[in-house]
Amino acid sequence: MKSCLYRVDIRHVRPGRFRHRFGYRLFNVLLDLDEIDERARKLRLFSHNRPNLVSVYDRDHGPRDGTPPRIWITALLADHGIDLDRAGRIGDRGAVRGICAAVHR
Repeated sequence: MKSCLYRVDIRHVRPGRFRHRFGYRLFNVLLDLDEIDERARKLRLFSHNRPNLVSVYDRDHGPRDGTPPRIWITALLADHGIDLDRAGRIGDRGAVRGICAAVHR
């Protein structure tokens, strides 16, 4: 798996007597948890568990206590009978902390 950035367009429509709709754009990342530290070393504006223009903190995922997400995910999968060694790699897709992470229209 390779980490990547997605541009996402969100659209909401609320039907009814007074129809209302709106949309906005944001960015999501898919991070391969096995390569997150390598990416942080190579990308000057990206950090793992440190402040930067774009940062990913372990405390924002899983049990939210600073435990690396991989440990939590591996245990959760094992509880449901999924062997990670056979299933493949773990990715974390979601918003990252950053300046201008969302661009509203």
